[in-house]
Amino acid sequence: MSADAIRSEGEAYREFRRLRWPPAGEPVCPRCGTKRICELTTRPVFRCRACRRDFTVTTGTPFAYRKVGFADIMAALAAGPVPPSALSQAIGVNYKTAGILRERVAQVAAVGFPAAEHETWRARSRRRAQAPSSPPRPSQPHACPDV
Repeated sequence: MSADAIRSEGEAYREFRRLRWPPAGEPVCPRCGTKRICELTTRPVFRCRACRRDFTVTTGTPFAYRKVGFADIMAALAAGPVPPSALSQAIGVNYKTAGILRERVAQVAAVGFPAAEHETWRARSRRRAQAPSSPPRPSQPHACPDV
């Protein structure tokens, strides 16, 4: 979907939800992986009926803890790899916000959205970046003698 086609936050939210949980946008719990989900009517939050945890459409993605709207996120996803200055002019945010949004779009392009598996984006990216673990350090004797 092009950036021009998304006109409202509601449309952008529905499109983001469809991208997050393809093909129909049916939510999956990021903690336990079940599809037994109820949607709260008071706010855009889902509740897992198996583990009873609340989550949103951005939980476990690079866009969690976002400060920009879904319309801006979808415009950045549609724009692709552009410089932050061009992105900031296109969606009407400042340069720093556009730079951070561009980094998050690049992370989604590299790793993808977490699918049905109950693994968050952060856990996957940490696992890829982890170096081989070093052997455990031997315990040191206490500096204070027993009195």
